[in-house]
Amino acid sequence: MGVLLQLLSNRQDNDNSGSFSRRVNVAKEIISGKITERDFIPLLEEAYFSYVGDGIEPDTYRDRIRHQIESFLYDQIVPSQADWVSDAFEPNKPMRSLRDVDEAVQIE
Repeated sequence: MGVLLQLLSNRQDNDNSGSFSRRVNVAKEIISGKITERDFIPLLEEAYFSYVGDGIEPDTYRDRIRHQIESFLYDQIVPSQADWVSDAFEPNKPMRSLRDVDEAVQIE
């Protein structure tokens, strides 16, 4: 998410490129409607759908991507009291091991 926010920040037509590491700046942009889920979804769909193989339903990914982006923006970043965007995300601890993933997957 941080990388995507940095891409958006660098595309802004102002002198504040790079300011999206501060949660308050991002929250203002979300509340004003300058940042929406539509800014992220095409980038993520392009990344994920280029690897989708046979038997994988794209709508499953599309719904999950939309839900996660909405959650990041409206449930985590906007209401948070954190100073930094990275601290607003849940879980807000660094991943130190592949054992830290939310859902276990079988590796073939």
